[in-house]
Amino acid sequence: MIDPHVHLRDWKQSNKETICHGLKIADMVGLDAVFEMPNTDPLIIDKKTVLQRIKLADSCKSKIFHGLYIGLTIHKKQIIEAVKLHNDLFPRVVGFKLFAGPSTGSLAVKDYGHQKFVFRTLKKLNFKGVVAVHCEDEPLFNPNKWNPQVPITHSEARPPKAEISSVKKILKIAEDFKFEGNVHICHVSTPESVEEIENIREKKRLKVSCGITIHHAILYKQLMKKPNGILLKVNPPLRDLEIQQKMFQLLLDNKIDVIETDHAPHQLVDKLREPYSSGIPALQFYQKFINILKENGMSDDDIDDLTHNNINKIFNLNIANTHKKQTQILNSEYEFEPFDFLNN
Repeated sequence: MIDPHVHLRDWKQSNKETICHGLKIADMVGLDAVFEMPNTDPLIIDKKTVLQRIKLADSCKSKIFHGLYIGLTIHKKQIIEAVKLHNDLFPRVVGFKLFAGPSTGSLAVKDYGHQKFVFRTLKKLNFKGVVAVHCEDEPLFNPNKWNPQVPITHSEARPPKAEISSVKKILKIAEDFKFEGNVHICHVSTPESVEEIENIREKKRLKVSCGITIHHAILYKQLMKKPNGILLKVNPPLRDLEIQQKMFQLLLDNKIDVIETDHAPHQLVDKLREPYSSGIPALQFYQKFINILKENGMSDDDIDDLTHNNINKIFNLNIANTHKKQTQILNSEYEFEPFDFLNN
């Protein structure tokens, strides 16, 4: 099994999570590989940081395959260097990450014209790998609605229409430039986003895939009304119960390609007070979620596709499924357990 979306922090954020600890948890829950996102501190955007990150991961002596995304910026020289690094270091560098909306860290390409420039440049460089995209359209945010004393307002400040608009824009850009790689839409949280992706699939003019997080599949914004609901602040936000239920059904109906945890630990103090950080730890819940899928009638073959086969196909990899029979249910080692909100 493969988790193609984790944040392992480390470096200046080692108080939140480390690569070695994250790989340990991944191994314990039965994963064969994790792909790490680049919005670390410092950012993973150039040769120096890529090589330093690989060296650090290798020092953990883990049997888990550690793949790495390079972050994309609006600078042509940076994109050129990223493509060369991908060509030289693939499969260790599994692809690129484009933040089309703001999230944790400063790695964002929010302007529509800049997003066009990125895909135009990748097309000229003949890049045919994966671009994973965080889709939220910042001009459609409602920042005045955000009140940390009423945590559910985070979902109102970053409404579903912001994600849907960004998905439409990114897919149109990639299609217009005849991008030959795979556009992977991360952490879809609305049925309309999935519908847009399905429409593009039917045209067969663009390779596109999408993933859903465990939290968007089973958690919903009304849970944020509970005590310490601020702990459930994530980007994109948790959605209404009705939307969450539709997303879970789309997952069961094989309309979503990939399960991704978006494992993103923070210290408790950073969640409960300024800056009210977005992100939750989720690797530890992986096997529990697989059990939930089985309890809801999903077949072993479909689970293998979601957790392994589809990811190998999207990223053009051949990672073996060696942990298939090894499962372990963990007690959380993190300062808070977001999935406990389902039980309280």
